[in-house]
Amino acid sequence: MCPEMETGVKSALRGAQGQELQSLLPQKWVIETGIESVSFMIDEKGNAFTQDGLRGDRDVTVLWDHDLLAMAVKSRHGSGVSADRRPTITFHSAEGEKAFELLRHMLGI
Repeated sequence: MCPEMETGVKSALRGAQGQELQSLLPQKWVIETGIESVSFMIDEKGNAFTQDGLRGDRDVTVLWDHDLLAMAVKSRHGSGVSADRRPTITFHSAEGEKAFELLRHMLGI
């Protein structure tokens, strides 16, 4: 799941909204699935990486079923997921909310 997200960030930085996204970096998102917790980070240069577990302050928290998240990330769309099974997303910073809106396609939502 995470390699697809890392590739998605690099692609987004080269895209039409890349400059806007760059201005919102660095970012740290925590993704919790009930099976695992992953900290997904993007540094000031746009390098994306993940670490297992929770790592301090964050810009965004995503809570979602592991299998649904994996399916959505791999397919790049969540159209097969019913509205009542969508993720719970909490924004902890204005920059996090803006960056999430630009990158949400990576999670298929």
